[in-house]
Amino acid sequence: YQDTNMQGVVYELNSYIEQRLDTGGDNQLLLYELSSIIKIATKADGFALYFLGECNNSLCVFTPPGAKEGHPRLIPAGPIAHGTTVSAYVARSRKTLLVEDILGDERFPKGTGLESGTRIQSVLCLPIVTAIGDLIGILELYRHWGKEAFHHSHQEVATANLAWASVAIHQVQVCRGLAKQTELNDFLLDVSKTYFDNIVAIDSLLEHIMIYAKNLVNADRCALFQVDHKNKELYSDLFDIGEENDGKPVFKKTKEIRFSIEKGIAGQVARTGEVLNIPDAYADPRFNREVDLYTGYTTRNILCMPIVSRGSVIGVVQMVNKISGSAFSKTDENNFKMFAVFCALALHCANMYHRIRHSECIYRVTMEKLSYHSVCTAEEWQNLMHCTLAPHIYKEIEL
Repeated sequence: YQDTNMQGVVYELNSYIEQRLDTGGDNQLLLYELSSIIKIATKADGFALYFLGECNNSLCVFTPPGAKEGHPRLIPAGPIAHGTTVSAYVARSRKTLLVEDILGDERFPKGTGLESGTRIQSVLCLPIVTAIGDLIGILELYRHWGKEAFHHSHQEVATANLAWASVAIHQVQVCRGLAKQTELNDFLLDVSKTYFDNIVAIDSLLEHIMIYAKNLVNADRCALFQVDHKNKELYSDLFDIGEENDGKPVFKKTKEIRFSIEKGIAGQVARTGEVLNIPDAYADPRFNREVDLYTGYTTRNILCMPIVSRGSVIGVVQMVNKISGSAFSKTDENNFKMFAVFCALALHCANMYHRIRHSECIYRVTMEKLSYHSVCTAEEWQNLMHCTLAPHIYKEIEL
């Protein structure tokens, strides 16, 4: 990547990005790998990759998967503001910054904010901006004391590689979005066929929708809770047990569990009707650990969506633990919203079918009672035939 032929570098970079994204690669991990390439190209001693925190007003340092941690982590690094660190300054200004002597620059009293900051002298900090102008992260390259400071040629190399990488990622994501849309259209036709072919198999329809939604957002587990407004509870009897059959997740019907609508993230969504994307479940006080204790499963992150029918929340779909990535993204939220509509249709039909079946059962029991009490036994018939009627009954019959 230190080749002066930039066209060859860009072509190789695009091919690499396309290959990584096509295999379901996580964008954060991909950008970390690209940052490693830029580090080599600029002969930097190290780098730090930052992503935006919650509410987009803070930065988090990205830590790749290691021997102890099986998944990447985002460690809070501080707010986006002037007068703090280099990365915060660049995140606020969205302009590339080259600092030859970080310790002598009064604009950054906290330096880089990294643990190794005391050994850092020269810093090259670049904003990572998408093709549509959205800031998604910060790349901070640095050199230690005693090394030659970065100069403008290094800045040009880093900027060119990062810019082409951002464009390539956007281009591949657009292509993947179109492919997802085609896949969605096929799925909707399949759901409609499943529903009209076998309208009574509502559990099968719900499984069908949940399996596809799970694959769409790349979640490890999925749960669907229905709302009992009368008792103010959430309940479910269909669970994702984490097993597969012929490559498809297995949903098991078990004993119904119920919990208060005042508890947990699912309860919050049921009460407010708002979407919740929780990157760290156990760090959120709203998280209800009862379900984990009941199932023996550990929840890391959650994407929770309300199912609304006729202006009322009738259910909650909860996607648990993003497989490729540290948390569910905004794209996952947007894709998942489409499925809430079809879940609402399925739940509405399920409730309507349940009421019809309940009415049928009452009708059958009533008819059986009527039939039982309207038919006499042989003994009763014989007694009636040998019974002498009272005179006043004869008179009533004659009339």
